Amino acid sequence: MSACVAVPSLLLPTPVAHNAVATMSIPVVDLVGDTLTAAQEIVSDAAQSTGLVYIRNLPTQPDFEAIQRLFDTLYQSPLLMARLNSTYPKRGVIKLAGKLTDDEAIDNKVTLDLSAQRLQYLQDDGLRKDLGIEFDAAVKFFEAVEEKLVPLVLHATSNVISTPEVEVDLRDIHREGNNNFRLTDYHRGPTSRRHGCGEHRDYGTATLIFQDGSGGLEFEDPSTKQWLPIPGNETVLVWGWCGHVLSGGKIRVVKHRVKAIESARRNTAICFLAPDLNTPLQPLVDPVGRFADTVREGKVSVEMFKEMMGKKWRRREGNEKDEPSRSVVVLSPYLVLWPLAVLYLVSLLPTPNQMKQFTSKSREQFQ
Repeated sequence: MSACVAVPSLLLPTPVAHNAVATMSIPVVDLVGDTLTAAQEIVSDAAQSTGLVYIRNLPTQPDFEAIQRLFDTLYQSPLLMARLNSTYPKRGVIKLAGKLTDDEAIDNKVTLDLSAQRLQYLQDDGLRKDLGIEFDAAVKFFEAVEEKLVPLVLHATSNVISTPEVEVDLRDIHREGNNNFRLTDYHRGPTSRRHGCGEHRDYGTATLIFQDGSGGLEFEDPSTKQWLPIPGNETVLVWGWCGHVLSGGKIRVVKHRVKAIESARRNTAICFLAPDLNTPLQPLVDPVGRFADTVREGKVSVEMFKEMMGKKWRRREGNEKDEPSRSVVVLSPYLVLWPLAVLYLVSLLPTPNQMKQFTSKSREQFQ
């Protein structure tokens, strides 16, 4: 959940006024029935209104039975799991923390995270062979999503941001493949009713969520604040904080969660799109509301923001033992940096020379 801290009012942004959503009728893109132009228009409109859209008749679908077999293979072979994690020692590839705890504050799930960068480290042919055809199928699906769906999302999102004066092409800042592909394995606990994934908003530009039909995904209606279910057979596109900031506040960021699952098991495949890490996280056009000066002036990079927000989501997933980072505070729907608030307050304190002069004048006054 979003956190708040006391900061000087000059650092607080002014809320952006989105049009109210009268009824939560979720837009639908049909990749077979809709023309490319129509599909892009539907996605662009959804980014500003509902903040999510269903995508149907996909050119490629994940094989969820193969995904389950991949997880089961790793569960049954701790050595194979260790070999896979050794390819990315900083964070690991598969994370079991949610499966190994009864803490109700921790997401009840196991995750397997891939990216183009991590796959470059996975050059051991023997390891790839032992992971089996299920792993290769997951990688091929990820590559197909990047090839066939990501361009549509970036183009439609660019159209939201562009103005008559400024034409924006998000491909210019999404060249390095800073996308993350996640497989998730949710289990229903024998006694606990722990949530599958706590309520949150994503950090990146946009997120594609592919479901296995089990259900459990919910989003918050921005008008009523009620949680509404997403049908388990829908593929969902939502936008994240980077998309919101880059658009100057035009794009709506929807809070979502996964409730305690009803089925014995639930699987999803998720593609997180994000800008290149060295990109300044600032509005690309005149914002529709006020942002903190540090954000508006581009003093925060995507890499800085990801690292700060990463501490928060890793703690929710049970993978961060330290105290959660308070370097970035999300004041819905905006960003402020609390260290800058501290710096601002410190700047108000007198310097040693000023203190010396003040003390001297005070002595003269009361002598």
